[in-house]
Amino acid sequence: MEPKPLLLLDGRTGEGGGQLVRIACALAAVTSQPIRIDHVRGNRARQRGGGLKAQHVSAVQWLAEVTGAQVEGLRVGSNFIEFRPNLPPTALQGRTFNIVAGNPASSTSLILQAILPFLLFAGQESATPIELEVLGGTNVSFSPSYEYMDQVLLPSLQDAFGIVVERQLKKRAWALGPLSRGCIRLKFQPLSPGQSLKLQRPWGKPTTASDFEIRKIDISILAPQALRDPLGKSLTSEIGRLFPEVDIDFVINEESGHDARMYTLLVAHSQTGLRWGCDCLYGKGWKKKKPEHLAAEISQQVCMDLFKETKMHGTVDEHLQDQLVVFQALAEGKTSFPRGARPANTYEKGDTSTNTASLASSFELKLKLDDQLRKDETRDPFGQGSTHTTTARWVASQLLPTVQWFNNGTICEGANVTWDKHSVIIRGERMHIFYGEFHPWRLSSPGLWLDIFQKIKALGFNAVSFYTYWGLVEDTPGNLHAIFDEIFALEESFLPAAEAGIHLIARPIPYINAETALGGFPGWTTRINAPLHGDDPAFVNFMLPEWES
Repeated sequence: MEPKPLLLLDGRTGEGGGQLVRIACALAAVTSQPIRIDHVRGNRARQRGGGLKAQHVSAVQWLAEVTGAQVEGLRVGSNFIEFRPNLPPTALQGRTFNIVAGNPASSTSLILQAILPFLLFAGQESATPIELEVLGGTNVSFSPSYEYMDQVLLPSLQDAFGIVVERQLKKRAWALGPLSRGCIRLKFQPLSPGQSLKLQRPWGKPTTASDFEIRKIDISILAPQALRDPLGKSLTSEIGRLFPEVDIDFVINEESGHDARMYTLLVAHSQTGLRWGCDCLYGKGWKKKKPEHLAAEISQQVCMDLFKETKMHGTVDEHLQDQLVVFQALAEGKTSFPRGARPANTYEKGDTSTNTASLASSFELKLKLDDQLRKDETRDPFGQGSTHTTTARWVASQLLPTVQWFNNGTICEGANVTWDKHSVIIRGERMHIFYGEFHPWRLSSPGLWLDIFQKIKALGFNAVSFYTYWGLVEDTPGNLHAIFDEIFALEESFLPAAEAGIHLIARPIPYINAETALGGFPGWTTRINAPLHGDDPAFVNFMLPEWES
């Protein structure tokens, strides 16, 4: 089998941090897609230092080992990484794994973010569960805590996709105070070979008032002994003010072991099972503050953050939305996890109204998913949500080009492409590909294209291979105006193919066929001072605009 071409990604795109690296390497491992990321964490250079961090190196090193990948640039501080996996998830050997983070402060939850998609698709006929231990930090700045993962992310994955993960916090570890590695233990059943990742409930079910009626709020406190009692009282008071008549449950109230370690998590639960989490890992100066004042400061911040999230009437919180993108992209069919119709920053400080009936006229107490889907452009980060969410969608779209997003990123039509030893499986359907060849640009009457596809279907074929003619669509360097016009408009041929029930197999440029002039290359490429078949940047930089289009 011919190797897949290397996918180039700019690490400065969108949020331009470690999330881009984790998602790209995770999906590359799932799909055996070679990638290269330049300017790694390029938007973090001034804030927290650019380049790979220890947790990225630990995660990618593990993925490289289990996929037999060739890797370059895999070292702390490197501003590029090239990752060429060779083995699919179904080839994974072993069912028990242990990953030790590069340093004690490396986040265990972020390492899991990079490897869980691969492990999820590593099922075998024996149906043996996977057991995993990750050693590193459990309560670390700029990363989900173990508590958030345990109380929000993993329950949400179970509710949405049926992913059941047993978990245990064996040892807690902080980035503040004396450093030591913590340990989390996970056990779960991966998807069986050929099984699709599926949403467990109807994707387009309208939300109702009950979805946003808060039933209870769980409180988790990890703090020095002197702060625990005043913080608990302050949180109870502030929640009572913002969420009247809501039950409160202290699920964790533990001594943190050091005066600098202060962490609070609030999880709101609705009448219908939706949940939103907001937390605070306090990192400001605290030594001169009285416990009562410090408790009030933390309580006001985390309670107001939660209040704003629930008032947005979205089905997920800010952090959960971006962490679900990968699973949306890999799933079968449509999924939707919008964050809300009203931005969180539009609430005035004194606006504490929770009367859902007052929103009926503007929001009608449900998320309206338009009858007509408007397809999103995916060349740049896109859609509603945080920069982490928009970047996650962009990365997923680069690695899984069959994924489609609609209506400002609120709806995803997942790739749902998997395989086993018998055949390819597309959107849950086992399929042996029987394909013919058709090039719409050779037939300059778009009205006849549907007839052609219908005849191909009638002959027993289920797919059509096509290629674009670079020499026709870019007559001069950079002049790609024709690619979306008239007979060169690729999307105009996609619609009749879909109507006829034909799958399309793209065979992009540069070379297409010997019977075309220069094999499909534009005449001006003969003036490029580089080989026309290879990865010389002098040639690749000319080819990329047409390829990406």
